[in-house]
Formats: sequence, C-alpha cells, structure tokens
Amino acid sequence: MTFGKSIGGGRRVAQRERAPVHVSFSTLSRTQSVVLADFSPTGARLRGENMPAAGEEMVLTVGPLRTFAVTAWSKGNECGLEFDRPLPADIMAAVRVSFAISGCWTRELQQAFEDWHCSVAGR
Repeated sequence: MTFGKSIGGGRRVAQRERAPVHVSFSTLSRTQSVVLADFSPTGARLRGENMPAAGEEMVLTVGPLRTFAVTAWSKGNECGLEFDRPLPADIMAAVRVSFAISGCWTRELQQAFEDWHCSVAGR
C-alpha cells in the first residue's frame, strides 16, 4: 500500500467544505481571532465569542489589509464594523486575491463580494 492510496481508489467519502475566513482585530486591551461573515468597502460583520461593544475602536486585519474600524452594533456572538473610510477598489481586489489563493471564501463571503463587485462594475 502506498501513501494516500487505499482499497477503493483512495477517494474521500465526505465532500470537503471550505473553512471559514479567520481574521483578527486589535483594541487597546486585546487582540482576538474571529470569523469574517460579511465584508464590503465600508464595513464587515464578524462572528466569535466575547465580541466588542458598540462604539469600541479597533484595527481589523483581513489578509493583507489592516484598517481602522469602530463597532457599529454588537449582539450575541456577532458584531458589525464600520471602517473609518471606504476601502479603495485596489485594496478590495487584493483581499479578494488573498482569499482566493488561500481557498478561504465562504459561500456568504463569495456572494457578498459578488454583490459588491457587480454594483461597482455597473457604475
């Protein structure tokens, strides 16, 4: 038997699902890893434990991007962020390439980006 081969041709029984996109934010008091649920040029929605309260300022790190943001709302294990200024198209494209290369697109994030991209391209 060779590595990666088994009886039945070495095929996986279960289909693989893409992993969530993990990002981090840093406030004055902590740095935390969370899941990026939605992402747009003006903000993001995060999921995780112990989310920041509304009004809390932070630096969000998403792939190659580091941007200032403030928590617009927080409820349970989710919060919404508003960036201090809209992200330029070239930065959004760099983040998209980073996610695509790493295979980290969730279905939600892919749809959100496509919605955003179509609205920008249609201008």
